[in-house]
Amino acid sequence: MDKNQIIGWVLIVGIVIGFVAYNGSKEVPIDQQKANIEAFNNQKPDTVITETSVKPADPVIIQKIDSSLTYEEKIRFKIQNEKLKDQYGLFANSANLKADEIIIENNKLRLHINTNGAYVSKAVLKEYRSYEDYHLNQQGELTIFEGEGNSQVIKFLHSNREQSTDAFKFTPSAQKLKVTEGSNSISFTLNSDDGKGKIEYVYTLNADDYLVDFDINMVGLERSILPIEDGALKLEWNQVPSSIEKSISIERQSASVFWHSQADGYDWLGERSQEDSETSEFTTDWISFKQQFFSNILIDNGDGFKNPFMSINYKEEDTTYLKKYHAVAPLKFSASKDNYYDFDLFFGPNDFDLLASIKDGNLELEDEINLGWGIFRGVNQYVLYPIFQFILEYLGVSIGIGIILLTFAIKLLLFPITYKNYLSSAKMRVIKPHLEKLNNENKDADPVKKQQATMALYKKTGVNPLAGCIPALLQMPILIALYRLFPASIELRHQGFLWADDLSSVDDFIQLGFQIPIYGSHLSIFTVLMAISMFFYMKFNQQMTPSQSGGGEMQEAIQKNMKMMMNLMPVFMLFMFNNYAAGLSFYYFLANLITIAQTITIKKFIIDEKAILVKIEDQMSKPMTKSRWQKKIDEIQSKQKVKK
Repeated sequence: MDKNQIIGWVLIVGIVIGFVAYNGSKEVPIDQQKANIEAFNNQKPDTVITETSVKPADPVIIQKIDSSLTYEEKIRFKIQNEKLKDQYGLFANSANLKADEIIIENNKLRLHINTNGAYVSKAVLKEYRSYEDYHLNQQGELTIFEGEGNSQVIKFLHSNREQSTDAFKFTPSAQKLKVTEGSNSISFTLNSDDGKGKIEYVYTLNADDYLVDFDINMVGLERSILPIEDGALKLEWNQVPSSIEKSISIERQSASVFWHSQADGYDWLGERSQEDSETSEFTTDWISFKQQFFSNILIDNGDGFKNPFMSINYKEEDTTYLKKYHAVAPLKFSASKDNYYDFDLFFGPNDFDLLASIKDGNLELEDEINLGWGIFRGVNQYVLYPIFQFILEYLGVSIGIGIILLTFAIKLLLFPITYKNYLSSAKMRVIKPHLEKLNNENKDADPVKKQQATMALYKKTGVNPLAGCIPALLQMPILIALYRLFPASIELRHQGFLWADDLSSVDDFIQLGFQIPIYGSHLSIFTVLMAISMFFYMKFNQQMTPSQSGGGEMQEAIQKNMKMMMNLMPVFMLFMFNNYAAGLSFYYFLANLITIAQTITIKKFIIDEKAILVKIEDQMSKPMTKSRWQKKIDEIQSKQKVKK
C-alpha cells in the first residue's frame, strides 16, 4: 500500500467519524426521525423499529443521549424523549418515574408519602389497633388506609392535555421526618424542566397532634398551566379503606362522607345507602371521609371549597373493602400571580371532645359524630354523653360498670315521669268499676253519647285518661337518643364485658353454624335477655294498666291491636338488635329490669290505691265546678239566647 492509499483511507475514516459525530449532536425533527426509521428499516429488514417499540416497558423516562449509543438507540431515545415532552411539557423529566415512599411521623401517627403525587398513601395510628389485633391480643398499630386505598391529586391543563400530579415524581427535602417534640416540616417539590416554576407540597407535624398542616404552593407556573374549568384546578380525592372493626355491617352503618359549611352547617351522604352522591349547595370548609370510629378530614383554611361533589358506594357482598369514597373540589387559580393553598389534614379518632377542640371548635368537626338529629342530638350532646363521660373519667370504672351506672342515672332522672305514669294508671284502675257500670248502662246508646258520658265521668272524678301518655312521650327523646349514643361512642370500642368481647359491636358469643334470614348466623345473649325482659315488662304493664271502657267497638278493636303489637314487640326487637352493638342491648336489658323493679316498689311502698279511691269518691260527691273557659262559653250562649 503506497503513501496515497494510506492518506485516502485516513480521510475516509475521518469523514465517517465526523459524519456520525455531527448527526449524533444535531436535534432531529420528529418528522425526520420517522423518515430515518423508515430508511433504517429499508436498509436492515431484519431489525425493525416501530413507533410502539420506542416505548420502553417500565418506566418511560427521559433518556440522556450520549455519543456511545448506537445510531438505532439514539433514534429510539430521541423519539421517546420527544413523545414525553409532547405529552408532559415542562414536567417531562419527572414523569412516569418509579415512586418512592417517604415516612413522616410524630408520637400519634405515621404517614407514608408517595413521591409520585406527594400524597398520603398510608396512614397509621400508633395508639390504636384493629379488631383482629385486639382479638388475638397483639399490640399492633391501626392502619386506616394504605396502598390503593387513598389518592389525593390535583388536575390541571398543560401541554394541551389534562395532567394529574400523581403522574410526576416530587423530590423530598429529606428521606424521613420524625417529630417527637415541638414541630417540624418536610417539603416535596416538582420543578419544571426550565427551572422557572415549581409545585411544592409542605407537611408540618406537631409532636402530639392528629392534625397535619398541609400547604400547596404553585410558584412561577401561572403562565405554564391552565385551570380545568371556571378558572379553577380540580382537587380529586378517592379512598377505599378496608374494614378494621369486628362487624363490617355495623361499621358500614356509620361510614359516610360528611361536609360542613358556615352557611348551612353539616351535611352527609346516606350512611345506609349502598350508593349516594351530592353536590354541596354551599361553599364548604371541610370534607370528611368518616369510618365508624376514625376519620380522614381535609380542612380548607382559605376561602373554602366551592360546591364540591361527593359520592359513596359499596357492594354488600364484597367485604374486601369498607366503602368507596370520592370527592371532587375546585381550587381557585390565578393566571397573574403565584397560587398558595392552606389546608389541614386530620387522621384520627372520632372522639367528640378532640374534634370539638380543633380550631377552637369553630369548624364544628364534632358534628360528624352521629348522635341523632334535632332534639335527640341535643339530649345526647348536653345530657347523656356528659353523664357517661363523668362516670367513666371521674369514677374510673370499666365500660360495663359504666353502662350499669349510666342506666341507673337515667332511670333516676326519669323517676318523676315514671311516678306520674304509674299514678295515672292507678287512678284508672280505681275508677274502672265506675267505667264498667257506665258502659253497661249505655251499651245500647249512641256511641257519641256513650263517649260523652265517659268523658263526663273522667271530669267528675278528676282523672285524665291521657295523663299516662304524656309522661311516656317525655321519655321517648332519651330512649331514642340512646339508640344513637352507644354505636357512636368510641369509648365502647374494644371494651368487653361478661361474654361480649366488644361492646361496640355484635355479641356473637354463640355461633349457630347456619344463616337465618334477617336474623344472622349467631345468637346475641344480651339481645335475648333484652327480649325476655321486655316480654315480662309488657305483661306486667298490661296487668297494671286497665283497658278503657266506654269507647265502643272501635275503642275495643284499637286496644286489641295494641295488645297484639305489644306482644310481638319482643320478637321484633330480637331480630332487630341481634346485629346491633352489644352495649345497646345490654343497656335496654338493664333498663327493663330497673323499670319493673321501680313499678313494683312504687305499687307496694309509695302509692296507696285505697287512699286514691277515697279521694276520688270524695271528688265525685262534690258538685262539679266549671272551668273559666266553660263559664265563658255559657256566658256567650246566654247572651245569644237573650238576643233571640
